[in-house]
Amino acid sequence: ILKSGKSIDKETILSIVNKHCKFDPTKESAGYLASVSCDLEFKNELAQNLDIKQKWVFDNVVVQSKYAAYYSQKEPEVIYFGENTRKVNERVIELTFTINSDKSVSISKVTKIDDGDTKDINRGLVAMFYAR
Repeated sequence: ILKSGKSIDKETILSIVNKHCKFDPTKESAGYLASVSCDLEFKNELAQNLDIKQKWVFDNVVVQSKYAAYYSQKEPEVIYFGENTRKVNERVIELTFTINSDKSVSISKVTKIDDGDTKDINRGLVAMFYAR
């Protein structure tokens, strides 16, 4: 972890962090570090495993270790294209067709309705699957 002094691997740091620090999801809105609380032994055990002379370097390792606690203890969220997934009980796809003067048929509008939430879909995407 450091160029000089004792070396410590990520598994050791993670075990120390998970032993002494706890993530509280109710405080997550206040920020990453506010949602992680560590007991008094946390810094002592880190100091025993690391030989860091400068206080600011040690403080930085403590903060980074709290980030490790945050990401290792937080429940992962399933994200689909930047949106949280949700269960859809009913989905309806409405296709609106237009009959042209030459008797051909075109798709004029495509609407997706998920549990009452209406969203227009690019009709060009559906036209690729629709055989005329």
